[in-house]
This record gives sequence, C-alpha cells and structure tokens, in this order.
Amino acid sequence: MHSELIEANKTFFAGDRAETRRLLAEYRRTQDGDWELVQWLEAHAQDNHDDFIKLLQELVAQGEPDNLYVQMARAYLDEEAEYQSKITPPSNPRRIWSIGLGAGAMFALGLIVAYVFISGFGGNNNNEMLVVTATPDPVLALAPTLQLEDRSQTLFGDHTARYSSGILEITAIEDRSQRVIERRSDSLITPVPGARFVALSIVFECRSGICRQPPEADLFLQLDNNELIPRRTDVTIGDTLDLQPVALGRTTQGWMIFEVPALNRPTALIIQTLPDETGTQAPALTIELPAF
Repeated sequence: MHSELIEANKTFFAGDRAETRRLLAEYRRTQDGDWELVQWLEAHAQDNHDDFIKLLQELVAQGEPDNLYVQMARAYLDEEAEYQSKITPPSNPRRIWSIGLGAGAMFALGLIVAYVFISGFGGNNNNEMLVVTATPDPVLALAPTLQLEDRSQTLFGDHTARYSSGILEITAIEDRSQRVIERRSDSLITPVPGARFVALSIVFECRSGICRQPPEADLFLQLDNNELIPRRTDVTIGDTLDLQPVALGRTTQGWMIFEVPALNRPTALIIQTLPDETGTQAPALTIELPAF
C-alpha cells in the first residue's frame, strides 16, 4: 500500500476525518491506482451520512465488481436498505393502534411524574409545563426503551487469561450495542457510519497489591482481517458500573467497548500487559471469541 494511503488510514482511525480527506485528495492528485480503496476510505471519512452513502453508491456503480471494497460497499448498502425498511412507519392499522396505546401509556405515566414533580416543587418551571402539555411522538416515546435494550449474550466455557497483575475473564458479548453512553456528556451515542459497537463484559480479579486501573493491561479486539482495534475509554454502557479499583484477591466487573467495522467479525481479545518496573513487557495474551 502507498505510504500516503497508510497515513490516511492512520488519521482516519485517529478520528481526524478532515485530515484523512486532505491526504486522499493529495493522493488522487499524484497517483491513479487503488481507486476502489481510496473511494471506500473517502466515503468513511465524510461527516455527512448522505455523502457517505452517495460515495458508496458511486463505488458500487463504477468499481470492479469482484473488488473486495466494491463487495463490502454493496453489502453495506443492502444492509442500510434493510435497516431503512425496518424503521419505516408501519401501515398496518393494528400495529399503529398498538404503538398508539404504548405511547399513550408512557404519556400518562409522564403526566403522573410531572404532576408529582410540580406538586412538590411549586410548578414554576415553564419547561416542565411544556413537557406536560406536549403531544408525544410514538416513535420518539419508545426510542429510549429500544436504545437501552440489553442485547448481550452470555459466554459459556473458558474465556480466561492469567497474567501477573490479575485474572481476566470474558463473561458476555453484546454485538451492535445500542446503549453506549459517552462519559463526558452522559448521553447515548452511535458509531460512525459503517461501524458498530461491540461490548465485552469483563470480570477482573486483582493478583497484585493494589489494582488501581483494572484490568491493568491494554485491550485490543482482533478482527477476521487481523486488524487490531483498541478499546474506547471515553464511553461506557448505560445503567452499568465500570471496573473499580480493587486490592489483592478482590474482583470487579465492567464493560469494555470497541468500535469496529460493520462487515468484520471479531475473532479474539488481545491483552497486552503493562511493562514491569524494569521496563520489560510480557508477550500479549489471546482469548479466542466464539462466532456471533
């Protein structure tokens, strides 16, 4: 791969889309190879979802049919079309009636909560009154419940790694998690276009004096193309606790979250232990993941 494309890949995975687009534009001015790869990367570097879809459509229309990136783009567009069909408002009257009943129940509950709030605090907040008198949109009213759905799958068998600082075990996997929350804003977030969140439930037992930053190691998710994806430390799973500092012999549990391409399958968790006092770093450990 050309050095400019390697650099563009690095900047993209670092989150700098503008710099990625600049590097790709520079590459196009001086090179004419790897068109499908460049088009695929440029699509993912867009800030606007419509632009992303448009570039994928151009890739499918103009690229070589047997090219890997053309095939991935076609698969993503098919998946996008299927997703859009699922979220299209239903035409079945019974379905609409059931959604209306659910939304009405949630609205009534909201009225009760608002009444209790206003009764207790005087009801001087105009924003609260607006919330009470507004007519809820059925889709929006149901959205929080859908977004916080627990889609995790419990793992069976041995998925454990042992190293000097502790014992790490994966107990569950949640693919395409929809309850990922940004720590700073405490709000639900979605992955970048063409990606998904994969979350691993981790149990960590401290095997040194004090484990202040469990799991006391750097974690990477290995994909089926051997790419390593570092975990995201700026996010967490809604309504759950993070790993907590513990001492020797104590355990703590939490979720590790990775943002991975939608078309790749995670195959293993790679555990890179931290260097010891002498600067020596032990070889990385691997926990194989089942197909999901």
